[in-house]
Amino acid sequence: MNNNINKPNNFDIKNYISKSYLHFDFPLTTAEATNFLSSISTDVLCKHRYLPFITYSIVFKKYLPKEKDVKPKRRKISLSSHHDALIYKYYSEILGYNYEKYVKNNNFQLVATAYRKNIGMDSIKAAREVFNFIDQTNESWIIKGDFHHFFDTLNHKILIKNIKEVLNVTVIPNDWKKMLTSLLKFKSISREKLKSQLSMVGINSPFKRNNQRAYIKNIRMLGELIKNNQLIFSNKNNVGIPQGTAISATLANVYMINFDKQINKITKHFNGIYRRYSDDFIIVIPTTTPLYKIISFKRYIVKRSQNINLTIEPHKTKIFKFESAKSSITKLSYSNKKLKNNKSNKISSTPSSLDYLGFMFDGISVSLRPKSIYKYSYKSKRALKRLIMLENDNHISSLGNDEIQAKIQNYYVKKYPNGHEPATWRIANNYERKNYVDRIIAAKSRKINDILSFHKNVTQRYLCFNPRGKNISMMNYAIRAQKEFNKSQHSYNVVILKQVKRQIKRNQIALGKNRKNR
Repeated sequence: MNNNINKPNNFDIKNYISKSYLHFDFPLTTAEATNFLSSISTDVLCKHRYLPFITYSIVFKKYLPKEKDVKPKRRKISLSSHHDALIYKYYSEILGYNYEKYVKNNNFQLVATAYRKNIGMDSIKAAREVFNFIDQTNESWIIKGDFHHFFDTLNHKILIKNIKEVLNVTVIPNDWKKMLTSLLKFKSISREKLKSQLSMVGINSPFKRNNQRAYIKNIRMLGELIKNNQLIFSNKNNVGIPQGTAISATLANVYMINFDKQINKITKHFNGIYRRYSDDFIIVIPTTTPLYKIISFKRYIVKRSQNINLTIEPHKTKIFKFESAKSSITKLSYSNKKLKNNKSNKISSTPSSLDYLGFMFDGISVSLRPKSIYKYSYKSKRALKRLIMLENDNHISSLGNDEIQAKIQNYYVKKYPNGHEPATWRIANNYERKNYVDRIIAAKSRKINDILSFHKNVTQRYLCFNPRGKNISMMNYAIRAQKEFNKSQHSYNVVILKQVKRQIKRNQIALGKNRKNR
Protein backbone atom coordinates (compact mmCIF):
# COMPACT_ATOMS: atom_id res chain seq x y z
CA MET A 1 0.00 0.00 0.00
CA ASN A 2 0.97 3.65 -0.53
CA ASN A 3 -0.68 7.04 -0.28
CA ASN A 4 -0.79 7.85 -4.00
CA ILE A 5 -4.39 7.48 -5.15
CA ASN A 6 -5.02 6.42 -8.73
CA LYS A 7 -7.25 8.81 -10.67
CA PRO A 8 -9.04 8.60 -14.02
CA ASN A 9 -7.33 10.46 -16.85
CA ASN A 10 -10.09 13.02 -17.32
CA PHE A 11 -13.39 14.19 -15.96
CA ASP A 12 -16.33 14.91 -18.24
CA ILE A 13 -17.96 18.21 -17.30
CA LYS A 14 -21.28 16.83 -18.59
CA ASN A 15 -21.39 14.71 -15.45
CA TYR A 16 -21.29 17.81 -13.27
CA ILE A 17 -24.30 19.79 -14.49
CA SER A 18 -25.81 21.46 -11.43
CA LYS A 19 -29.49 21.01 -10.60
CA SER A 20 -31.59 24.05 -9.80
CA TYR A 21 -32.99 23.10 -6.38
CA LEU A 22 -33.05 25.72 -3.64
CA HIS A 23 -30.18 25.53 -1.12
CA PHE A 24 -27.79 27.69 0.88
CA ASP A 25 -25.71 28.44 -2.23
CA PHE A 26 -26.69 29.32 -5.78
CA PRO A 27 -26.77 26.63 -8.51
CA LEU A 28 -23.64 26.53 -10.66
CA THR A 29 -23.64 27.31 -14.36
CA THR A 30 -21.58 25.07 -16.65
CA ALA A 31 -18.88 27.76 -16.79
CA GLU A 32 -18.83 28.09 -12.99
CA ALA A 33 -18.65 24.31 -12.57
CA THR A 34 -15.77 24.15 -15.08
CA ASN A 35 -13.85 26.89 -13.27
CA PHE A 36 -14.52 25.30 -9.90
CA LEU A 37 -13.26 21.91 -11.07
CA SER A 38 -10.15 23.40 -12.66
CA SER A 39 -9.31 25.09 -9.36
CA ILE A 40 -9.65 21.89 -7.34
CA SER A 41 -6.50 20.89 -5.47
CA THR A 42 -5.72 19.12 -2.23
CA ASP A 43 -5.24 22.45 -0.43
CA VAL A 44 -8.51 23.86 -1.77
CA LEU A 45 -10.44 20.75 -0.77
CA CYS A 46 -8.88 20.67 2.70
CA LYS A 47 -10.06 24.25 3.26
CA HIS A 48 -13.50 23.80 1.70
CA ARG A 49 -16.42 24.38 4.02
CA TYR A 50 -19.07 21.70 3.58
CA LEU A 51 -22.57 22.93 4.27
CA PRO A 52 -25.36 21.15 6.18
CA PHE A 53 -27.90 19.09 4.27
CA ILE A 54 -31.44 20.35 3.77
CA THR A 55 -34.01 17.61 4.22
CA TYR A 56 -37.62 17.23 3.22
CA SER A 57 -40.08 14.37 2.97
CA ILE A 58 -41.89 13.29 -0.14
CA VAL A 59 -45.15 11.42 0.17
CA PHE A 60 -45.66 8.77 -2.44
CA LYS A 61 -48.33 6.17 -2.87
CA LYS A 62 -47.59 2.59 -1.94
CA TYR A 63 -49.80 0.32 -4.02
CA LEU A 64 -51.26 -2.77 -2.39
CA PRO A 65 -52.79 -4.94 -5.14
CA LYS A 66 -54.05 -7.66 -2.79
CA GLU A 67 -55.95 -5.16 -0.66
CA LYS A 68 -56.81 -3.04 -3.74
CA ASP A 69 -55.74 -0.03 -1.77
CA VAL A 70 -53.22 2.80 -1.87
CA LYS A 71 -51.29 3.72 1.26
CA PRO A 72 -49.26 6.93 1.64
CA LYS A 73 -45.60 6.43 2.51
CA ARG A 74 -42.96 9.01 3.42
CA ARG A 75 -39.37 9.08 2.24
CA LYS A 76 -36.74 11.45 3.58
CA ILE A 77 -34.71 13.29 0.95
CA SER A 78 -31.35 14.96 1.79
CA LEU A 79 -29.98 17.67 -0.47
CA SER A 80 -26.34 18.74 -0.41
CA SER A 81 -25.30 22.25 -1.40
CA HIS A 82 -24.46 22.78 -5.08
CA HIS A 83 -20.71 23.18 -4.51
CA ASP A 84 -20.66 20.14 -2.22
CA ALA A 85 -22.58 18.10 -4.80
CA LEU A 86 -19.88 18.91 -7.35
CA ILE A 87 -17.14 17.82 -4.96
CA TYR A 88 -18.96 14.59 -4.08
CA LYS A 89 -19.21 13.84 -7.79
CA TYR A 90 -15.48 14.49 -8.19
CA TYR A 91 -14.59 12.08 -5.40
CA SER A 92 -17.15 9.55 -6.65
CA GLU A 93 -15.36 9.42 -10.01
CA ILE A 94 -12.05 8.67 -8.29
CA LEU A 95 -13.48 6.14 -5.82
CA GLY A 96 -15.52 4.47 -8.56
CA TYR A 97 -12.45 4.21 -10.78
CA ASN A 98 -10.51 2.46 -8.01
CA TYR A 99 -13.49 0.28 -7.09
CA GLU A 100 -13.68 -1.03 -10.66
CA LYS A 101 -9.99 -1.93 -10.56
CA TYR A 102 -10.39 -3.59 -7.16
CA VAL A 103 -13.33 -5.84 -8.05
CA LYS A 104 -11.66 -6.84 -11.31
CA ASN A 105 -8.39 -7.74 -9.59
CA ASN A 106 -10.30 -9.74 -6.97
CA ASN A 107 -12.47 -11.51 -9.54
CA PHE A 108 -15.94 -10.40 -8.47
CA GLN A 109 -16.53 -7.60 -10.98
CA LEU A 110 -19.96 -8.94 -11.99
CA VAL A 111 -21.52 -9.12 -8.52
CA ALA A 112 -22.71 -5.54 -7.90
CA THR A 113 -25.02 -4.55 -10.74
CA ALA A 114 -26.31 -1.15 -9.54
CA TYR A 115 -24.70 2.30 -9.82
CA ARG A 116 -21.89 1.19 -12.14
CA LYS A 117 -21.84 2.96 -15.49
CA ASN A 118 -18.77 1.03 -16.69
CA ILE A 119 -20.56 -2.32 -16.91
CA GLY A 120 -23.63 -0.94 -18.68
CA MET A 121 -26.05 -2.70 -16.37
CA ASP A 122 -29.53 -1.60 -15.32
CA SER A 123 -32.37 -3.36 -13.51
CA ILE A 124 -33.73 -4.87 -16.76
CA LYS A 125 -30.38 -6.35 -17.80
CA ALA A 126 -29.65 -7.50 -14.25
CA ALA A 127 -32.97 -9.36 -14.05
CA ARG A 128 -32.50 -10.86 -17.51
CA GLU A 129 -29.06 -12.22 -16.59
CA VAL A 130 -30.41 -13.95 -13.47
CA PHE A 131 -33.53 -15.36 -15.16
CA ASN A 132 -31.45 -16.67 -18.07
CA PHE A 133 -29.07 -18.43 -15.68
CA ILE A 134 -32.03 -20.04 -13.92
CA ASP A 135 -33.52 -21.02 -17.26
CA GLN A 136 -30.28 -22.66 -18.39
CA THR A 137 -30.16 -24.92 -15.34
CA ASN A 138 -32.39 -27.96 -15.34
CA GLU A 139 -32.98 -27.48 -11.64
CA SER A 140 -31.70 -24.85 -9.24
CA TRP A 141 -32.03 -23.42 -5.76
CA ILE A 142 -32.65 -19.69 -5.46
CA ILE A 143 -31.90 -17.61 -2.35
CA LYS A 144 -33.41 -14.14 -2.42
CA GLY A 145 -33.31 -11.44 0.24
CA ASP A 146 -32.57 -7.82 1.03
CA PHE A 147 -30.75 -5.70 3.58
CA HIS A 148 -33.01 -3.80 5.98
CA HIS A 149 -32.45 0.01 6.05
CA PHE A 150 -29.26 -0.44 4.04
CA PHE A 151 -27.85 3.11 3.76
CA ASP A 152 -29.04 4.10 7.24
CA THR A 153 -27.06 1.40 9.06
CA LEU A 154 -23.63 1.43 7.39
CA ASN A 155 -20.90 1.22 10.04
CA HIS A 156 -18.40 4.08 9.69
CA LYS A 157 -15.32 2.13 10.84
CA ILE A 158 -15.98 -0.66 8.35
CA LEU A 159 -16.57 1.88 5.58
CA ILE A 160 -13.29 3.73 6.26
CA LYS A 161 -11.39 0.42 6.39
CA ASN A 162 -12.83 -0.63 3.03
CA ILE A 163 -12.13 2.75 1.44
CA LYS A 164 -8.46 2.37 2.41
CA GLU A 165 -8.47 -1.11 0.89
CA VAL A 166 -10.02 0.06 -2.38
CA LEU A 167 -7.81 3.16 -2.67
CA ASN A 168 -4.78 1.07 -1.66
CA VAL A 169 -3.63 3.54 1.00
CA THR A 170 -2.57 3.12 4.61
CA VAL A 171 -3.87 6.52 5.69
CA ILE A 172 -6.87 8.44 4.39
CA PRO A 173 -5.56 11.73 2.89
CA ASN A 174 -6.71 14.90 4.65
CA ASP A 175 -8.91 16.13 1.81
CA TRP A 176 -10.65 12.74 1.65
CA LYS A 177 -10.98 12.72 5.43
CA LYS A 178 -12.73 16.09 5.39
CA MET A 179 -15.08 15.03 2.59
CA LEU A 180 -15.96 11.77 4.35
CA THR A 181 -16.53 13.56 7.66
CA SER A 182 -19.09 15.78 5.94
CA LEU A 183 -21.01 12.62 5.03
CA LEU A 184 -20.42 10.41 8.05
CA LYS A 185 -20.99 13.19 10.61
CA PHE A 186 -23.41 15.17 8.52
CA LYS A 187 -25.66 17.83 9.97
CA SER A 188 -29.02 18.71 8.53
CA ILE A 189 -32.09 20.88 8.86
CA SER A 190 -35.57 20.27 7.55
CA ARG A 191 -36.90 22.62 4.90
CA GLU A 192 -39.79 23.65 7.18
CA LYS A 193 -37.52 24.47 10.14
CA LEU A 194 -35.12 26.37 7.88
CA LYS A 195 -37.89 28.60 6.50
CA SER A 196 -39.25 29.17 10.01
CA GLN A 197 -35.85 30.14 11.45
CA LEU A 198 -35.04 32.41 8.50
CA SER A 199 -38.39 34.20 8.82
CA MET A 200 -37.57 34.97 12.46
CA VAL A 201 -34.57 37.03 11.27
CA GLY A 202 -36.54 38.75 8.53
CA ILE A 203 -35.61 36.52 5.58
CA ASN A 204 -38.96 35.60 4.07
CA SER A 205 -38.00 34.92 0.47
CA PRO A 206 -34.96 33.50 -1.36
CA PHE A 207 -32.16 35.71 -2.62
CA LYS A 208 -31.84 36.00 -6.40
CA ARG A 209 -28.86 36.17 -8.74
CA ASN A 210 -29.00 35.82 -12.52
CA ASN A 211 -32.36 34.01 -12.41
CA GLN A 212 -31.01 31.63 -9.75
CA ARG A 213 -32.17 31.43 -6.13
CA ALA A 214 -30.61 30.61 -2.76
CA TYR A 215 -31.81 30.72 0.84
CA ILE A 216 -28.74 32.72 1.91
CA LYS A 217 -27.06 35.69 0.20
CA ASN A 218 -23.55 34.29 0.75
CA ILE A 219 -21.57 31.94 2.97
CA ARG A 220 -20.54 34.80 5.28
CA MET A 221 -24.20 35.46 6.08
CA LEU A 222 -24.71 31.75 6.78
CA GLY A 223 -21.74 31.77 9.16
CA GLU A 224 -23.13 34.74 11.07
CA LEU A 225 -26.56 33.12 11.41
CA ILE A 226 -24.98 29.94 12.77
CA LYS A 227 -22.67 31.87 15.11
CA ASN A 228 -25.62 33.79 16.55
CA ASN A 229 -27.65 30.57 17.01
CA GLN A 230 -30.23 31.86 14.55
CA LEU A 231 -29.89 28.68 12.51
CA ILE A 232 -29.86 25.45 14.50
CA PHE A 233 -29.03 22.14 12.83
CA SER A 234 -29.46 18.52 13.89
CA ASN A 235 -26.77 16.78 15.91
CA LYS A 236 -23.97 15.03 14.08
CA ASN A 237 -24.87 11.68 12.60
CA ASN A 238 -23.07 8.62 14.02
CA VAL A 239 -24.23 5.80 11.76
CA GLY A 240 -25.21 5.42 8.12
CA ILE A 241 -24.79 7.86 5.24
CA PRO A 242 -27.26 10.20 3.52
CA GLN A 243 -28.89 8.82 0.40
CA GLY A 244 -28.91 10.72 -2.84
CA THR A 245 -25.47 12.34 -2.95
CA ALA A 246 -23.29 11.68 -5.97
CA ILE A 247 -20.97 9.46 -3.94
CA SER A 248 -23.47 7.60 -1.72
CA ALA A 249 -24.04 4.70 -4.11
CA THR A 250 -20.30 4.21 -4.68
CA LEU A 251 -19.66 4.24 -0.94
CA ALA A 252 -22.36 1.59 -0.50
CA ASN A 253 -20.68 -0.69 -3.04
CA VAL A 254 -17.30 -0.14 -1.37
CA TYR A 255 -18.84 -1.01 1.99
CA MET A 256 -19.88 -4.41 0.62
CA ILE A 257 -16.55 -5.50 -0.94
CA ASN A 258 -15.59 -8.18 1.57
CA PHE A 259 -19.14 -9.47 1.93
CA ASP A 260 -19.52 -9.64 -1.86
CA LYS A 261 -16.12 -11.26 -2.26
CA GLN A 262 -16.81 -14.03 0.26
CA ILE A 263 -20.40 -14.79 -0.80
CA ASN A 264 -19.35 -14.84 -4.45
CA LYS A 265 -16.48 -17.22 -3.69
CA ILE A 266 -18.78 -19.73 -1.97
CA THR A 267 -21.46 -19.39 -4.67
CA LYS A 268 -18.92 -20.03 -7.44
CA HIS A 269 -17.74 -23.11 -5.54
CA PHE A 270 -21.32 -24.39 -5.91
CA ASN A 271 -21.26 -23.45 -9.65
CA GLY A 272 -23.83 -20.71 -9.09
CA ILE A 273 -24.09 -16.95 -9.42
CA TYR A 274 -24.47 -14.23 -6.80
CA ARG A 275 -25.76 -10.81 -7.77
CA ARG A 276 -26.53 -7.75 -5.66
CA TYR A 277 -28.51 -4.75 -6.88
CA SER A 278 -28.06 -2.16 -4.11
CA ASP A 279 -29.83 -3.72 -1.10
CA ASP A 280 -31.43 -6.62 -3.03
CA PHE A 281 -29.45 -9.81 -3.52
CA ILE A 282 -30.08 -13.12 -5.25
CA ILE A 283 -28.15 -16.39 -5.44
CA VAL A 284 -28.81 -19.20 -7.91
CA ILE A 285 -27.17 -22.61 -7.41
CA PRO A 286 -27.80 -25.85 -9.37
CA THR A 287 -29.51 -28.60 -7.36
CA THR A 288 -26.40 -30.76 -7.65
CA THR A 289 -25.68 -29.08 -4.31
CA PRO A 290 -27.96 -30.68 -1.67
CA LEU A 291 -30.61 -28.55 -0.01
CA TYR A 292 -29.18 -28.83 3.50
CA LYS A 293 -26.05 -27.04 2.26
CA ILE A 294 -28.18 -24.31 0.70
CA ILE A 295 -30.02 -23.78 4.00
CA SER A 296 -26.69 -23.67 5.85
CA PHE A 297 -25.42 -21.17 3.29
CA LYS A 298 -28.46 -18.98 3.83
CA ARG A 299 -27.84 -18.98 7.59
CA TYR A 300 -24.20 -18.11 6.96
CA ILE A 301 -25.25 -15.15 4.79
CA VAL A 302 -27.51 -13.81 7.56
CA LYS A 303 -24.72 -14.19 10.13
CA ARG A 304 -22.12 -12.66 7.81
CA SER A 305 -24.33 -9.61 7.28
CA GLN A 306 -24.59 -9.12 11.04
CA ASN A 307 -20.79 -8.98 11.22
CA ILE A 308 -20.87 -5.82 9.10
CA ASN A 309 -23.77 -4.23 11.01
CA LEU A 310 -26.37 -5.05 8.36
CA THR A 311 -29.65 -6.86 8.88
CA ILE A 312 -31.07 -9.55 6.65
CA GLU A 313 -34.37 -10.62 8.12
CA PRO A 314 -34.33 -14.45 8.04
CA HIS A 315 -38.10 -14.79 7.54
CA LYS A 316 -37.91 -12.46 4.53
CA THR A 317 -34.98 -14.34 2.99
CA LYS A 318 -36.65 -17.00 0.88
CA ILE A 319 -35.44 -20.19 -0.79
CA PHE A 320 -37.06 -21.23 -4.07
CA LYS A 321 -36.65 -24.24 -6.32
CA PHE A 322 -36.78 -24.11 -10.10
CA GLU A 323 -37.58 -27.27 -12.09
CA SER A 324 -37.44 -26.98 -15.87
CA ALA A 325 -39.22 -30.33 -16.37
CA LYS A 326 -42.26 -28.94 -14.56
CA SER A 327 -41.68 -25.35 -15.75
CA SER A 328 -42.30 -24.28 -12.19
CA ILE A 329 -40.91 -22.34 -9.26
CA THR A 330 -41.82 -23.35 -5.72
CA LYS A 331 -41.14 -21.63 -2.42
CA LEU A 332 -39.67 -23.88 0.27
CA SER A 333 -40.61 -23.88 3.94
CA TYR A 334 -38.74 -25.73 6.65
CA SER A 335 -38.23 -25.84 10.40
CA ASN A 336 -35.37 -23.98 12.07
CA LYS A 337 -33.84 -27.25 13.24
CA LYS A 338 -30.57 -28.16 11.58
CA LEU A 339 -31.09 -30.48 8.63
CA LYS A 340 -28.73 -33.38 8.03
CA ASN A 341 -29.77 -34.10 4.47
CA ASN A 342 -32.09 -32.82 1.77
CA LYS A 343 -34.55 -35.69 2.21
CA SER A 344 -35.97 -34.36 5.45
CA ASN A 345 -39.74 -34.56 5.67
CA LYS A 346 -39.70 -31.24 7.51
CA ILE A 347 -39.55 -29.44 4.15
CA SER A 348 -42.69 -28.34 2.32
CA SER A 349 -43.14 -26.44 -0.92
CA THR A 350 -45.83 -24.24 -2.45
CA PRO A 351 -46.18 -22.95 -6.03
CA SER A 352 -44.71 -19.48 -6.32
CA SER A 353 -43.08 -16.90 -8.56
CA LEU A 354 -39.74 -15.14 -8.27
CA ASP A 355 -40.10 -11.37 -7.85
CA TYR A 356 -36.81 -9.68 -8.75
CA LEU A 357 -36.14 -6.04 -9.66
CA GLY A 358 -39.72 -5.43 -10.72
CA PHE A 359 -40.11 -8.59 -12.82
CA MET A 360 -41.86 -11.88 -12.11
CA PHE A 361 -40.58 -15.27 -13.27
CA ASP A 362 -42.80 -18.31 -12.67
CA GLY A 363 -40.81 -20.87 -14.67
CA ILE A 364 -42.95 -20.32 -17.77
CA SER A 365 -42.91 -16.60 -18.46
CA VAL A 366 -41.38 -13.29 -17.42
CA SER A 367 -43.78 -10.45 -16.70
CA LEU A 368 -44.00 -7.17 -14.84
CA ARG A 369 -44.96 -7.74 -11.23
CA PRO A 370 -48.67 -7.20 -10.45
CA LYS A 371 -47.81 -4.25 -8.21
CA SER A 372 -46.38 -2.35 -11.21
CA ILE A 373 -49.44 -3.03 -13.37
CA TYR A 374 -51.79 -2.07 -10.54
CA LYS A 375 -49.84 1.15 -10.02
CA TYR A 376 -50.06 1.93 -13.74
CA SER A 377 -53.78 1.11 -13.76
CA TYR A 378 -54.41 3.35 -10.75
CA LYS A 379 -52.56 6.28 -12.33
CA SER A 380 -54.37 5.67 -15.62
CA LYS A 381 -57.79 5.93 -13.97
CA ARG A 382 -56.88 9.16 -12.21
CA ALA A 383 -55.46 10.74 -15.38
CA LEU A 384 -58.42 9.67 -17.54
CA LYS A 385 -60.89 10.90 -14.93
CA ARG A 386 -59.18 14.28 -14.97
CA LEU A 387 -59.13 14.39 -18.78
CA ILE A 388 -62.82 13.47 -19.05
CA MET A 389 -63.73 16.09 -16.46
CA LEU A 390 -61.79 18.80 -18.35
CA GLU A 391 -63.40 17.83 -21.65
CA ASN A 392 -66.90 17.77 -20.12
CA ASP A 393 -66.43 21.08 -18.34
CA ASN A 394 -65.07 22.67 -21.52
CA HIS A 395 -68.05 21.35 -23.50
CA ILE A 396 -70.63 22.59 -20.97
CA SER A 397 -68.97 26.01 -20.67
CA SER A 398 -69.48 26.48 -24.42
CA LEU A 399 -73.28 26.03 -24.14
CA GLY A 400 -75.84 28.78 -23.74
CA ASN A 401 -76.71 30.12 -20.28
CA ASP A 402 -80.05 28.28 -20.08
CA GLU A 403 -78.43 24.98 -20.96
CA ILE A 404 -75.65 25.56 -18.43
CA GLN A 405 -78.20 26.32 -15.69
CA ALA A 406 -80.10 23.14 -16.56
CA LYS A 407 -76.88 21.11 -16.33
CA ILE A 408 -76.12 22.63 -12.93
CA GLN A 409 -79.60 21.93 -11.55
CA ASN A 410 -79.49 18.32 -12.80
CA TYR A 411 -75.91 17.63 -11.73
CA TYR A 412 -75.46 14.10 -10.38
CA VAL A 413 -72.51 12.55 -8.58
CA LYS A 414 -71.58 8.95 -7.91
CA LYS A 415 -72.35 7.46 -4.54
CA TYR A 416 -69.85 4.85 -3.35
CA PRO A 417 -71.43 2.57 -0.70
CA ASN A 418 -69.40 0.58 1.79
CA GLY A 419 -68.50 -2.99 0.92
CA HIS A 420 -68.64 -4.45 -2.57
CA GLU A 421 -71.93 -2.93 -3.72
CA PRO A 422 -71.81 -1.13 -7.09
CA ALA A 423 -71.70 2.67 -7.19
CA THR A 424 -75.00 4.51 -7.79
CA TRP A 425 -75.87 8.03 -8.91
CA ARG A 426 -77.49 10.67 -6.68
CA ILE A 427 -78.37 14.35 -7.02
CA ALA A 428 -75.51 16.60 -5.93
CA ASN A 429 -75.71 18.50 -2.65
CA ASN A 430 -75.16 22.27 -2.44
CA TYR A 431 -71.43 21.98 -1.73
CA GLU A 432 -70.86 19.63 -4.67
CA ARG A 433 -72.98 21.82 -6.94
CA LYS A 434 -70.94 24.91 -5.94
CA ASN A 435 -67.70 23.09 -6.84
CA TYR A 436 -69.25 22.17 -10.16
CA VAL A 437 -70.15 25.81 -10.86
CA ASP A 438 -66.58 26.86 -9.98
CA ARG A 439 -65.26 24.31 -12.47
CA ILE A 440 -67.53 25.64 -15.25
CA ILE A 441 -66.38 29.21 -14.53
CA ALA A 442 -62.74 28.05 -14.60
CA ALA A 443 -63.38 26.22 -17.88
CA LYS A 444 -64.63 29.44 -19.51
CA SER A 445 -61.30 31.14 -18.84
CA ARG A 446 -59.14 28.09 -19.54
CA LYS A 447 -57.05 28.24 -22.69
CA ILE A 448 -57.69 25.51 -25.22
CA ASN A 449 -53.93 24.90 -25.46
CA ASP A 450 -53.88 23.90 -21.77
CA ILE A 451 -56.46 21.20 -22.44
CA LEU A 452 -54.64 20.06 -25.57
CA SER A 453 -51.34 19.89 -23.67
CA PHE A 454 -52.88 17.75 -20.91
CA HIS A 455 -54.63 15.59 -23.52
CA LYS A 456 -51.30 15.01 -25.29
CA ASN A 457 -49.61 14.04 -22.03
CA VAL A 458 -52.35 11.56 -21.08
CA THR A 459 -52.38 10.11 -24.60
CA GLN A 460 -48.63 9.51 -24.59
CA ARG A 461 -48.61 7.97 -21.12
CA TYR A 462 -51.81 5.95 -20.97
CA LEU A 463 -53.47 5.63 -24.40
CA CYS A 464 -50.74 5.23 -27.01
CA PHE A 465 -49.20 1.95 -28.19
CA ASN A 466 -46.28 3.80 -29.84
CA PRO A 467 -45.47 6.83 -27.66
CA ARG A 468 -43.07 9.42 -28.99
CA GLY A 469 -39.94 10.30 -27.08
CA LYS A 470 -38.06 8.18 -24.58
CA ASN A 471 -38.79 7.21 -21.00
CA ILE A 472 -42.09 9.08 -20.78
CA SER A 473 -44.46 6.19 -20.25
CA MET A 474 -44.91 2.65 -19.04
CA MET A 475 -45.18 1.63 -22.69
CA ASN A 476 -41.68 2.97 -23.37
CA TYR A 477 -40.37 0.90 -20.47
CA ALA A 478 -42.27 -2.21 -21.60
CA ILE A 479 -40.92 -1.92 -25.15
CA ARG A 480 -37.36 -1.57 -23.86
CA ALA A 481 -37.73 -4.45 -21.39
CA GLN A 482 -39.35 -6.77 -23.96
CA LYS A 483 -36.59 -5.98 -26.45
CA GLU A 484 -33.86 -6.54 -23.85
CA PHE A 485 -35.22 -9.91 -22.70
CA ASN A 486 -35.66 -11.06 -26.30
CA LYS A 487 -32.01 -10.41 -27.14
CA SER A 488 -30.93 -13.73 -25.62
CA GLN A 489 -31.89 -17.36 -26.12
CA HIS A 490 -34.24 -18.74 -23.49
CA SER A 491 -37.14 -21.15 -23.14
CA TYR A 492 -39.51 -18.86 -21.22
CA ASN A 493 -42.06 -16.47 -22.70
CA VAL A 494 -41.80 -12.70 -22.27
CA VAL A 495 -45.24 -11.14 -21.82
CA ILE A 496 -44.24 -7.67 -20.60
CA LEU A 497 -45.46 -5.84 -23.69
CA LYS A 498 -48.68 -7.83 -23.72
CA GLN A 499 -49.47 -6.78 -20.14
CA VAL A 500 -49.09 -3.07 -20.80
CA LYS A 501 -50.93 -3.21 -24.13
CA ARG A 502 -53.84 -4.91 -22.36
CA GLN A 503 -54.03 -2.07 -19.83
CA ILE A 504 -53.79 0.59 -22.55
CA LYS A 505 -56.64 -1.12 -24.41
CA ARG A 506 -58.73 -0.98 -21.23
CA ASN A 507 -57.90 2.72 -20.90
CA GLN A 508 -59.01 3.37 -24.48
CA ILE A 509 -62.31 1.54 -23.93
CA ALA A 510 -62.95 3.40 -20.66
CA LEU A 511 -62.33 6.76 -22.32
CA GLY A 512 -64.56 5.87 -25.27
CA LYS A 513 -67.44 4.84 -23.00
CA ASN A 514 -67.26 8.03 -20.99
CA ARG A 515 -67.20 10.20 -24.09
CA LYS A 516 -70.16 8.30 -25.51
CA ASN A 517 -72.16 8.90 -22.33
CA ARG A 518 -71.37 12.61 -22.21
